[in-house]
Amino acid sequence: MKNKLFLIGLYCLIYTIKAYSATPVLHYTHFLKQVVATHPTIKSAKLYVQASNAAVLEAKGAFDPFFSYESEKKQLNNQLYYNYQQTQLQIPIWNGIDVRAGMENAQGLNTNPENTLGASSYVGIKIPIGADLLLDKRNLQVQQNQQQIAISKAEQQQVINELLADAQMAYVNWSRAYYQYQLFAKLSQQNKERVAFVITEYHQGLRPAIDTSEAVSQWQQVQLNETDAYFQFKAATQLLENYVWNETTTQNLALQDQIPDSSFFDTTPFTTTNDSLLLQQHPKVLQYEGKLKQLQLEKTYKTQQLLPKAYLKANALSKGYFDQVGLNSLPYQENYKLGFTLAVPLLQRSARGALLQNKFKREATTFEKAIVQNQLFTKVQYYQTQLENIRQQLLNTTALLKNFRKLYEAEQLRFQQGESSVFLINSRELKIIEALQKQLDLYYKWKQSTIQLALCNGTINT
Repeated sequence: MKNKLFLIGLYCLIYTIKAYSATPVLHYTHFLKQVVATHPTIKSAKLYVQASNAAVLEAKGAFDPFFSYESEKKQLNNQLYYNYQQTQLQIPIWNGIDVRAGMENAQGLNTNPENTLGASSYVGIKIPIGADLLLDKRNLQVQQNQQQIAISKAEQQQVINELLADAQMAYVNWSRAYYQYQLFAKLSQQNKERVAFVITEYHQGLRPAIDTSEAVSQWQQVQLNETDAYFQFKAATQLLENYVWNETTTQNLALQDQIPDSSFFDTTPFTTTNDSLLLQQHPKVLQYEGKLKQLQLEKTYKTQQLLPKAYLKANALSKGYFDQVGLNSLPYQENYKLGFTLAVPLLQRSARGALLQNKFKREATTFEKAIVQNQLFTKVQYYQTQLENIRQQLLNTTALLKNFRKLYEAEQLRFQQGESSVFLINSRELKIIEALQKQLDLYYKWKQSTIQLALCNGTINT
Protein backbone atom coordinates (compact mmCIF):
# COMPACT_ATOMS: atom_id res chain seq x y z
CA MET A 1 0.00 0.00 0.00
CA LYS A 2 2.85 2.40 0.81
CA ASN A 3 4.42 2.02 -2.62
CA LYS A 4 1.13 2.84 -4.33
CA LEU A 5 0.38 5.80 -2.14
CA PHE A 6 3.85 7.21 -2.73
CA LEU A 7 2.74 7.89 -6.28
CA ILE A 8 0.55 10.75 -5.14
CA GLY A 9 3.20 12.26 -2.95
CA LEU A 10 4.78 12.10 0.46
CA TYR A 11 2.09 14.26 2.06
CA CYS A 12 -0.88 12.00 1.38
CA LEU A 13 1.13 8.93 2.34
CA ILE A 14 2.21 10.09 5.79
CA TYR A 15 -1.18 11.45 6.81
CA THR A 16 -3.09 8.39 5.66
CA ILE A 17 -0.83 5.93 7.47
CA LYS A 18 -0.69 7.87 10.74
CA ALA A 19 -4.24 9.13 11.06
CA TYR A 20 -6.24 6.33 9.42
CA SER A 21 -4.33 3.14 10.10
CA ALA A 22 -7.15 1.84 12.33
CA THR A 23 -10.06 2.99 10.12
CA PRO A 24 -12.09 0.13 8.56
CA VAL A 25 -11.51 -0.28 4.84
CA LEU A 26 -14.22 -1.09 2.29
CA HIS A 27 -12.28 -3.17 -0.21
CA TYR A 28 -13.11 -2.75 -3.88
CA THR A 29 -13.65 -6.45 -4.63
CA HIS A 30 -15.73 -6.98 -1.50
CA PHE A 31 -17.87 -3.97 -2.40
CA LEU A 32 -18.61 -5.31 -5.90
CA LYS A 33 -19.45 -8.77 -4.57
CA GLN A 34 -21.85 -7.17 -2.13
CA VAL A 35 -23.49 -5.25 -4.97
CA VAL A 36 -23.99 -8.46 -6.95
CA ALA A 37 -25.33 -10.34 -3.92
CA THR A 38 -27.75 -7.77 -2.52
CA HIS A 39 -28.63 -5.01 -4.98
CA PRO A 40 -32.34 -5.11 -5.96
CA THR A 41 -31.58 -4.29 -9.60
CA ILE A 42 -29.53 -7.49 -9.87
CA LYS A 43 -32.34 -9.52 -8.35
CA SER A 44 -34.89 -7.84 -10.60
CA ALA A 45 -32.78 -8.57 -13.71
CA LYS A 46 -32.66 -12.27 -12.84
CA LEU A 47 -36.44 -12.36 -12.96
CA TYR A 48 -36.36 -11.59 -16.70
CA VAL A 49 -35.10 -15.09 -17.50
CA GLN A 50 -37.54 -16.71 -15.09
CA ALA A 51 -40.41 -14.85 -16.75
CA SER A 52 -39.24 -16.08 -20.17
CA ASN A 53 -39.08 -19.66 -18.91
CA ALA A 54 -42.64 -19.25 -17.64
CA ALA A 55 -43.70 -17.96 -21.08
CA VAL A 56 -42.25 -21.11 -22.70
CA LEU A 57 -44.19 -23.24 -20.25
CA GLU A 58 -47.36 -21.32 -21.11
CA ALA A 59 -46.80 -21.77 -24.86
CA LYS A 60 -46.18 -25.51 -24.44
CA GLY A 61 -49.57 -25.70 -22.78
CA ALA A 62 -51.09 -25.57 -26.26
CA PHE A 63 -49.73 -29.12 -26.76
CA ASP A 64 -51.17 -30.52 -23.55
CA PRO A 65 -53.63 -33.44 -23.95
CA PHE A 66 -57.15 -32.12 -23.53
CA PHE A 67 -59.92 -34.11 -21.86
CA SER A 68 -63.52 -33.04 -22.28
CA TYR A 69 -66.90 -34.39 -21.25
CA GLU A 70 -70.26 -33.20 -22.52
CA SER A 71 -73.71 -34.25 -21.29
CA GLU A 72 -77.09 -32.89 -22.38
CA LYS A 73 -80.56 -34.29 -21.71
CA LYS A 74 -84.11 -33.10 -22.53
CA GLN A 75 -87.34 -34.63 -21.13
CA LEU A 76 -90.83 -33.12 -21.34
CA ASN A 77 -94.26 -34.60 -20.47
CA ASN A 78 -92.70 -37.91 -19.58
CA GLN A 79 -91.10 -38.09 -23.00
CA LEU A 80 -87.33 -38.36 -23.50
CA TYR A 81 -86.41 -36.08 -26.36
CA TYR A 82 -82.71 -36.80 -26.23
CA ASN A 83 -79.94 -37.79 -23.89
CA TYR A 84 -76.48 -37.17 -25.31
CA GLN A 85 -73.13 -37.85 -23.65
CA GLN A 86 -69.64 -37.54 -25.10
CA THR A 87 -66.22 -38.18 -23.58
CA GLN A 88 -63.19 -37.16 -25.65
CA LEU A 89 -59.41 -37.07 -25.35
CA GLN A 90 -57.62 -34.74 -27.77
CA ILE A 91 -53.83 -34.94 -28.12
CA PRO A 92 -52.11 -32.13 -30.07
CA ILE A 93 -49.10 -33.40 -32.02
CA TRP A 94 -46.19 -31.31 -33.27
CA ASN A 95 -46.67 -29.42 -36.57
CA GLY A 96 -50.41 -28.94 -36.30
CA ILE A 97 -51.50 -32.58 -36.18
CA ASP A 98 -54.22 -33.48 -33.67
CA VAL A 99 -55.27 -36.97 -32.62
CA ARG A 100 -58.66 -37.57 -31.00
CA ALA A 101 -60.35 -40.53 -29.37
CA GLY A 102 -63.76 -40.54 -27.78
CA MET A 103 -67.00 -42.27 -26.85
CA GLU A 104 -70.59 -41.16 -27.51
CA ASN A 105 -73.97 -42.30 -26.29
CA ALA A 106 -77.12 -40.87 -27.84
CA GLN A 107 -80.67 -41.84 -26.74
CA GLY A 108 -84.15 -40.43 -27.38
CA LEU A 109 -86.71 -39.82 -30.11
CA ASN A 110 -85.40 -36.40 -31.12
CA THR A 111 -81.68 -37.05 -31.13
CA ASN A 112 -79.61 -35.05 -33.62
CA PRO A 113 -79.61 -37.15 -36.80
CA GLU A 114 -75.85 -36.58 -37.14
CA ASN A 115 -75.33 -38.55 -33.93
CA THR A 116 -75.37 -42.34 -33.91
CA LEU A 117 -78.04 -43.81 -31.66
CA GLY A 118 -76.72 -45.88 -28.82
CA ALA A 119 -73.13 -46.26 -27.80
CA SER A 120 -70.30 -45.61 -30.27
CA SER A 121 -66.61 -44.80 -30.21
CA TYR A 122 -64.07 -43.27 -32.55
CA VAL A 123 -60.37 -42.67 -33.13
CA GLY A 124 -59.48 -39.81 -35.43
CA ILE A 125 -56.78 -37.54 -36.73
CA LYS A 126 -56.66 -34.03 -38.20
CA ILE A 127 -53.71 -33.19 -40.48
CA PRO A 128 -52.94 -29.86 -42.16
CA ILE A 129 -51.84 -30.43 -45.76
CA GLY A 130 -51.35 -26.77 -46.70
CA ALA A 131 -50.59 -23.93 -44.34
CA ASP A 132 -49.37 -24.95 -40.88
CA LEU A 133 -47.91 -28.22 -42.16
CA LEU A 134 -44.28 -27.38 -41.31
CA LEU A 135 -44.80 -24.76 -38.59
CA ASP A 136 -48.12 -24.00 -36.97
CA LYS A 137 -48.90 -21.07 -34.70
CA ARG A 138 -48.55 -23.15 -31.54
CA ASN A 139 -45.12 -24.38 -32.52
CA LEU A 140 -44.10 -20.87 -33.57
CA GLN A 141 -45.04 -19.49 -30.16
CA VAL A 142 -43.01 -22.14 -28.35
CA GLN A 143 -39.90 -21.59 -30.45
CA GLN A 144 -40.11 -17.81 -30.27
CA ASN A 145 -40.49 -17.94 -26.48
CA GLN A 146 -37.53 -20.30 -26.26
CA GLN A 147 -35.52 -17.75 -28.21
CA GLN A 148 -36.81 -15.06 -25.84
CA ILE A 149 -34.96 -16.85 -23.04
CA ALA A 150 -31.66 -16.12 -24.78
CA ILE A 151 -32.73 -12.51 -25.34
CA SER A 152 -33.71 -12.18 -21.67
CA LYS A 153 -30.35 -13.58 -20.58
CA ALA A 154 -28.60 -10.98 -22.73
CA GLU A 155 -30.84 -8.22 -21.34
CA GLN A 156 -30.14 -9.44 -17.82
CA GLN A 157 -26.39 -9.40 -18.44
CA GLN A 158 -26.55 -5.90 -19.90
CA VAL A 159 -28.48 -4.61 -16.87
CA ILE A 160 -25.94 -6.23 -14.54
CA ASN A 161 -23.02 -4.84 -16.55
CA GLU A 162 -24.41 -1.31 -16.49
CA LEU A 163 -25.15 -1.48 -12.77
CA LEU A 164 -21.66 -2.79 -11.98
CA ALA A 165 -20.13 -0.08 -14.16
CA ASP A 166 -22.11 2.57 -12.27
CA ALA A 167 -21.12 1.00 -8.94
CA GLN A 168 -17.47 0.92 -9.96
CA MET A 169 -17.59 4.56 -11.02
CA ALA A 170 -19.21 5.46 -7.69
CA TYR A 171 -16.38 3.70 -5.85
CA VAL A 172 -13.78 5.43 -8.01
CA ASN A 173 -15.38 8.84 -7.37
CA TRP A 174 -15.46 8.02 -3.68
CA SER A 175 -11.77 7.04 -3.70
CA ARG A 176 -10.79 10.15 -5.60
CA ALA A 177 -12.70 12.38 -3.17
CA TYR A 178 -11.14 10.61 -0.19
CA TYR A 179 -7.54 10.92 -1.36
CA GLN A 180 -8.03 14.52 -2.39
CA TYR A 181 -9.39 15.27 1.08
CA GLN A 182 -6.37 13.53 2.63
CA LEU A 183 -4.06 15.61 0.47
CA PHE A 184 -5.54 18.93 1.61
CA ALA A 185 -5.82 17.74 5.21
CA LYS A 186 -2.09 17.00 5.26
CA LEU A 187 -1.28 20.28 3.52
CA SER A 188 -3.45 22.16 6.01
CA GLN A 189 -1.58 20.62 8.92
CA GLN A 190 1.74 21.40 7.29
CA ASN A 191 0.75 25.01 6.62
CA LYS A 192 -0.48 25.37 10.19
CA GLU A 193 2.95 24.31 11.45
CA ARG A 194 4.62 26.72 9.03
CA VAL A 195 2.44 29.61 10.28
CA ALA A 196 3.49 28.83 13.84
CA PHE A 197 7.14 28.69 12.77
CA VAL A 198 6.94 32.04 10.88
CA ILE A 199 5.16 33.78 13.75
CA THR A 200 7.84 32.56 16.17
CA GLU A 201 10.60 33.89 13.93
CA TYR A 202 8.71 37.14 13.50
CA HIS A 203 8.61 37.65 17.27
CA GLN A 204 12.33 36.87 17.34
CA GLY A 205 12.92 39.55 14.74
CA LEU A 206 14.06 37.08 12.10
CA ARG A 207 11.07 37.54 9.75
CA PRO A 208 9.19 40.58 8.49
CA ALA A 209 5.49 40.94 9.37
CA ILE A 210 4.49 40.42 5.73
CA ASP A 211 5.75 36.83 5.94
CA THR A 212 3.13 36.05 8.58
CA SER A 213 0.39 37.39 6.31
CA GLU A 214 1.76 35.34 3.43
CA ALA A 215 1.86 32.17 5.50
CA VAL A 216 -1.61 32.71 6.98
CA SER A 217 -3.20 33.44 3.58
CA GLN A 218 -1.70 30.25 2.15
CA TRP A 219 -3.01 28.27 5.12
CA GLN A 220 -6.47 29.81 4.74
CA GLN A 221 -6.57 28.89 1.05
CA VAL A 222 -5.61 25.31 1.86
CA GLN A 223 -8.27 25.21 4.57
CA LEU A 224 -10.90 26.29 2.06
CA ASN A 225 -9.81 23.48 -0.23
CA GLU A 226 -9.80 21.03 2.69
CA THR A 227 -13.36 21.95 3.67
CA ASP A 228 -14.59 21.65 0.10
CA ALA A 229 -12.79 18.30 -0.33
CA TYR A 230 -14.30 17.02 2.93
CA PHE A 231 -17.87 17.71 1.82
CA GLN A 232 -17.11 16.32 -1.62
CA PHE A 233 -15.99 13.11 0.09
CA LYS A 234 -19.14 13.00 2.22
CA ALA A 235 -21.32 13.54 -0.86
CA ALA A 236 -19.47 10.77 -2.71
CA THR A 237 -20.00 8.50 0.30
CA GLN A 238 -23.74 9.11 0.22
CA LEU A 239 -23.86 8.29 -3.49
CA LEU A 240 -21.88 5.09 -2.90
CA GLU A 241 -24.34 3.99 -0.23
CA ASN A 242 -26.98 3.66 -2.97
CA TYR A 243 -25.20 0.48 -4.07
CA VAL A 244 -24.80 -1.12 -0.62
CA TRP A 245 -27.90 -3.00 0.54
CA ASN A 246 -28.70 -5.40 3.31
CA GLU A 247 -29.24 -9.09 2.58
CA THR A 248 -33.03 -8.77 2.52
CA THR A 249 -32.86 -5.91 -0.01
CA THR A 250 -35.10 -3.69 2.08
CA GLN A 251 -32.83 -0.69 2.54
CA ASN A 252 -29.39 0.55 1.66
CA LEU A 253 -26.69 0.66 4.32
CA ALA A 254 -24.54 3.44 5.72
CA LEU A 255 -20.79 3.01 5.27
CA GLN A 256 -20.07 4.13 8.86
CA ASP A 257 -16.83 6.06 8.27
CA GLN A 258 -15.22 3.38 6.11
CA ILE A 259 -12.50 4.38 3.69
CA PRO A 260 -11.47 3.00 0.27
CA ASP A 261 -8.52 0.73 -0.35
CA SER A 262 -5.58 1.69 -2.54
CA SER A 263 -6.97 0.07 -5.70
CA PHE A 264 -7.57 3.61 -7.01
CA PHE A 265 -3.89 3.71 -7.90
CA ASP A 266 -3.83 0.39 -9.77
CA THR A 267 -3.15 0.67 -13.49
CA THR A 268 -3.97 -2.85 -14.60
CA PRO A 269 -2.68 -3.58 -18.14
CA PHE A 270 -5.35 -3.95 -20.79
CA THR A 271 -5.35 -5.95 -24.01
CA THR A 272 -5.47 -3.91 -27.21
CA THR A 273 -7.65 -5.49 -29.89
CA ASN A 274 -8.80 -4.53 -33.38
CA ASP A 275 -10.95 -7.64 -33.87
CA SER A 276 -14.60 -6.61 -34.13
CA LEU A 277 -15.61 -10.27 -33.95
CA LEU A 278 -14.90 -10.14 -30.22
CA LEU A 279 -17.95 -7.89 -29.88
CA GLN A 280 -20.26 -10.61 -31.22
CA GLN A 281 -20.80 -11.85 -27.66
CA HIS A 282 -21.70 -8.43 -26.29
CA PRO A 283 -25.13 -8.55 -24.57
CA LYS A 284 -26.52 -5.80 -26.80
CA VAL A 285 -25.46 -7.68 -29.94
CA LEU A 286 -26.86 -10.95 -28.60
CA GLN A 287 -30.23 -9.26 -28.09
CA TYR A 288 -30.37 -8.33 -31.76
CA GLU A 289 -29.26 -11.84 -32.73
CA GLY A 290 -32.16 -13.25 -30.74
CA LYS A 291 -34.64 -10.83 -32.30
CA LEU A 292 -33.43 -11.78 -35.80
CA LYS A 293 -33.93 -15.48 -35.02
CA GLN A 294 -37.44 -14.75 -33.79
CA LEU A 295 -38.19 -12.82 -36.97
CA GLN A 296 -36.78 -15.66 -39.08
CA LEU A 297 -39.15 -18.10 -37.37
CA GLU A 298 -41.99 -15.66 -38.01
CA LYS A 299 -40.97 -15.45 -41.68
CA THR A 300 -41.18 -19.25 -42.02
CA TYR A 301 -44.63 -19.24 -40.49
CA LYS A 302 -45.94 -16.31 -42.53
CA THR A 303 -44.54 -17.77 -45.76
CA GLN A 304 -46.62 -20.88 -45.13
CA GLN A 305 -49.72 -18.72 -44.80
CA LEU A 306 -49.50 -18.08 -48.56
CA LEU A 307 -50.54 -21.72 -49.01
CA PRO A 308 -54.22 -22.71 -48.94
CA LYS A 309 -55.61 -23.65 -45.57
CA ALA A 310 -56.41 -27.33 -46.09
CA TYR A 311 -57.14 -29.98 -43.49
CA LEU A 312 -57.76 -33.70 -43.82
CA LYS A 313 -59.89 -35.33 -41.12
CA ALA A 314 -60.35 -39.07 -40.68
CA ASN A 315 -62.26 -40.93 -37.96
CA ALA A 316 -62.48 -44.69 -37.54
CA LEU A 317 -65.82 -45.58 -35.94
CA SER A 318 -67.03 -48.48 -33.88
CA LYS A 319 -70.46 -49.37 -32.61
CA GLY A 320 -70.08 -49.71 -28.86
CA TYR A 321 -67.24 -48.57 -26.63
CA PHE A 322 -64.17 -49.79 -28.53
CA ASP A 323 -65.54 -53.31 -28.80
CA GLN A 324 -63.05 -54.04 -31.54
CA VAL A 325 -59.48 -53.14 -30.81
CA GLY A 326 -57.15 -52.24 -33.64
CA LEU A 327 -57.64 -50.55 -36.96
CA ASN A 328 -57.50 -53.87 -38.82
CA SER A 329 -60.71 -55.08 -37.24
CA LEU A 330 -63.68 -55.24 -39.60
CA PRO A 331 -65.86 -52.53 -38.02
CA TYR A 332 -63.08 -49.93 -38.29
CA GLN A 333 -62.50 -50.79 -41.94
CA GLU A 334 -66.17 -50.52 -42.82
CA ASN A 335 -67.18 -47.70 -40.46
CA TYR A 336 -65.43 -44.40 -40.87
CA LYS A 337 -65.96 -40.71 -41.25
CA LEU A 338 -63.82 -38.64 -43.62
CA GLY A 339 -63.63 -34.89 -44.06
CA PHE A 340 -61.70 -32.35 -46.10
CA THR A 341 -61.57 -28.58 -45.59
CA LEU A 342 -60.11 -26.11 -48.07
CA ALA A 343 -59.97 -22.32 -47.81
CA VAL A 344 -58.10 -20.14 -50.32
CA PRO A 345 -57.95 -16.32 -49.92
CA LEU A 346 -58.06 -15.15 -53.55
CA LEU A 347 -55.93 -12.01 -53.20
CA GLN A 348 -53.71 -13.12 -50.30
CA ARG A 349 -53.30 -9.50 -49.22
CA SER A 350 -53.26 -10.38 -45.53
CA ALA A 351 -50.50 -13.00 -45.89
CA ARG A 352 -48.46 -10.90 -48.32
CA GLY A 353 -48.75 -7.81 -46.12
CA ALA A 354 -47.66 -9.76 -43.03
CA LEU A 355 -44.68 -11.19 -44.91
CA LEU A 356 -43.63 -7.73 -46.12
CA GLN A 357 -43.84 -6.37 -42.57
CA ASN A 358 -41.61 -9.20 -41.42
CA LYS A 359 -39.13 -8.41 -44.16
CA PHE A 360 -38.91 -4.75 -43.19
CA LYS A 361 -38.55 -5.63 -39.50
CA ARG A 362 -35.67 -8.00 -40.28
CA GLU A 363 -33.92 -5.38 -42.39
CA ALA A 364 -34.38 -2.68 -39.73
CA THR A 365 -33.12 -5.01 -36.99
CA THR A 366 -30.09 -5.91 -39.12
CA PHE A 367 -29.27 -2.22 -39.59
CA GLU A 368 -29.70 -1.54 -35.86
CA LYS A 369 -27.41 -4.43 -35.02
CA ALA A 370 -24.76 -3.13 -37.41
CA ILE A 371 -25.00 0.36 -35.87
CA VAL A 372 -24.60 -1.01 -32.34
CA GLN A 373 -21.62 -3.15 -33.37
CA ASN A 374 -19.96 -0.19 -35.05
CA GLN A 375 -20.57 2.08 -32.05
CA LEU A 376 -19.15 -0.51 -29.66
CA PHE A 377 -16.09 -1.09 -31.85
CA THR A 378 -15.47 2.66 -32.18
CA LYS A 379 -15.79 3.17 -28.41
CA VAL A 380 -13.40 0.31 -27.73
CA GLN A 381 -10.78 1.93 -29.98
CA TYR A 382 -11.42 5.32 -28.37
CA TYR A 383 -10.96 4.10 -24.79
CA GLN A 384 -7.89 2.09 -25.72
CA THR A 385 -6.35 5.25 -27.17
CA GLN A 386 -7.36 7.19 -24.07
CA LEU A 387 -5.69 4.65 -21.80
CA GLU A 388 -2.45 4.78 -23.77
CA ASN A 389 -2.50 8.57 -23.50
CA ILE A 390 -3.23 8.51 -19.76
CA ARG A 391 -0.50 5.94 -19.14
CA GLN A 392 2.06 8.23 -20.72
CA GLN A 393 0.77 11.27 -18.83
CA LEU A 394 1.01 9.36 -15.55
CA LEU A 395 4.65 8.55 -16.23
CA ASN A 396 5.37 12.19 -17.06
CA THR A 397 3.46 13.49 -14.02
CA THR A 398 5.27 11.10 -11.68
CA ALA A 399 8.63 12.33 -12.97
CA LEU A 400 7.46 15.95 -12.72
CA LEU A 401 6.31 15.44 -9.13
CA LYS A 402 9.67 13.97 -8.22
CA ASN A 403 11.44 17.08 -9.48
CA PHE A 404 8.95 19.45 -7.82
CA ARG A 405 9.46 17.65 -4.53
CA LYS A 406 13.23 18.00 -4.81
CA LEU A 407 12.87 21.73 -5.47
CA TYR A 408 10.45 22.08 -2.57
CA GLU A 409 12.72 20.24 -0.16
CA ALA A 410 15.70 22.37 -1.24
CA GLU A 411 13.63 25.54 -0.81
CA GLN A 412 12.41 24.31 2.57
CA LEU A 413 16.02 23.80 3.70
CA ARG A 414 16.97 27.31 2.57
CA PHE A 415 13.85 28.67 4.33
CA GLN A 416 14.83 27.05 7.61
CA GLN A 417 18.28 28.60 7.25
CA GLY A 418 16.76 32.04 6.66
CA GLU A 419 17.86 32.20 3.00
CA SER A 420 14.39 31.94 1.43
CA SER A 421 10.96 33.50 1.88
CA VAL A 422 7.45 32.27 2.62
CA PHE A 423 6.44 33.40 -0.85
CA LEU A 424 8.91 31.05 -2.54
CA ILE A 425 7.96 28.18 -0.25
CA ASN A 426 4.30 28.74 -1.08
CA SER A 427 5.08 28.90 -4.80
CA ARG A 428 6.95 25.57 -4.66
CA GLU A 429 4.13 24.04 -2.65
CA LEU A 430 1.45 25.24 -5.08
CA LYS A 431 3.31 23.55 -7.92
CA ILE A 432 3.27 20.27 -5.99
CA ILE A 433 -0.43 20.67 -5.19
CA GLU A 434 -1.26 21.27 -8.85
CA ALA A 435 0.79 18.25 -9.92
CA LEU A 436 -0.78 16.02 -7.26
CA GLN A 437 -4.27 17.09 -8.28
CA LYS A 438 -3.35 16.48 -11.90
CA GLN A 439 -2.15 13.00 -10.95
CA LEU A 440 -5.36 12.27 -9.04
CA ASP A 441 -7.35 13.37 -12.10
CA LEU A 442 -5.28 11.06 -14.33
CA TYR A 443 -5.87 8.08 -12.06
CA TYR A 444 -9.56 8.93 -12.11
CA LYS A 445 -9.59 9.11 -15.92
CA TRP A 446 -7.68 5.82 -16.08
CA LYS A 447 -10.29 4.09 -13.93
CA GLN A 448 -13.14 5.71 -15.82
CA SER A 449 -11.76 4.66 -19.22
CA THR A 450 -10.99 1.14 -17.96
CA ILE A 451 -14.57 0.70 -16.76
CA GLN A 452 -16.03 2.08 -19.99
CA LEU A 453 -13.74 -0.15 -22.04
CA ALA A 454 -14.91 -3.22 -20.12
CA LEU A 455 -18.53 -2.13 -20.57
CA CYS A 456 -18.04 -1.76 -24.34
CA ASN A 457 -16.42 -5.20 -24.47
CA GLY A 458 -19.24 -6.65 -22.39
CA THR A 459 -16.72 -8.01 -19.88
CA ILE A 460 -17.67 -6.18 -16.67
CA ASN A 461 -16.94 -8.47 -13.75
CA THR A 462 -16.33 -8.41 -10.01
